[in-house]
Amino acid sequence: DSNPSLYFQEGYWFRDSINFMEQRGSGAAVYEIVVRGQGAESVKTVEYMQELDRLSTYLAQEAPGDFRHVYSLSTIVRNINRSMHGDDPAYHVIPASGNAISQYLLLYSLSVPVGQDINDRINVDNSASRITVVRPLVSTRASRDNMDRISAWATENLKHVSLEFTGRDVLYTNMGNNLTSSLLASLGFDVLVIIPVLLLMFRSTTAGIVVVFCNVGPLIIVLGLMGWAGIMLDVGTLMVAALGLGIAVDDTVHLLAHYFRRRRQGEAPAQASVH
Repeated sequence: DSNPSLYFQEGYWFRDSINFMEQRGSGAAVYEIVVRGQGAESVKTVEYMQELDRLSTYLAQEAPGDFRHVYSLSTIVRNINRSMHGDDPAYHVIPASGNAISQYLLLYSLSVPVGQDINDRINVDNSASRITVVRPLVSTRASRDNMDRISAWATENLKHVSLEFTGRDVLYTNMGNNLTSSLLASLGFDVLVIIPVLLLMFRSTTAGIVVVFCNVGPLIIVLGLMGWAGIMLDVGTLMVAALGLGIAVDDTVHLLAHYFRRRRQGEAPAQASVH
């Protein structure tokens, strides 16, 4: 698990800025969700817009993650539909006509200043749009769990659209989880390979016990203390563990190589270990 804000102590400007955004603002992290329809121009269909609106409502009211703000194309369409009917709340819904949706989107694009249109909401062939979700900054494990649960809900409840999470924060979540899993697997592989190789190199049971204790013992002790203290494995801690294992193996090889060479030269064990 990993939470970037916890890399910094309270009082450091980066963590204080995140805390300020969490307490006073809408959140310090963002999901960008690409909602794909069934082919070109599908964004302008009633089926697509209704399901986009249903997804937006779910994200704002029911989805896990305590989302603070959801910005969707369906919200714009609903607002325009209400405005075109004298601000009657009964018309704050998705229009029942694809033609009306197309006209509303064109009207909105023509009525806002340059740079504030919806070109950043829809792709070129109008087959997909994106939802921006502002959320609190949580750990990568919680973020991954939220995305999986939202995707499962969409698969079960939406028939005309599919979801794809993207954006910087999603990249960080996936990167952290993938790197941690990869480093953990590599660390386990190193332990399983290095120890037998060293045993074969020195052909000594005593040396094998020394190798296991010097290389694996510190890792087990430190990881045990981390688990007892509630410190999660993340990219940083596993990288330190991998570096520590590499240094320990290198020192072990040097120590035992010098020791056995001195022993073959006739020195006593205590004297050979000093050298």
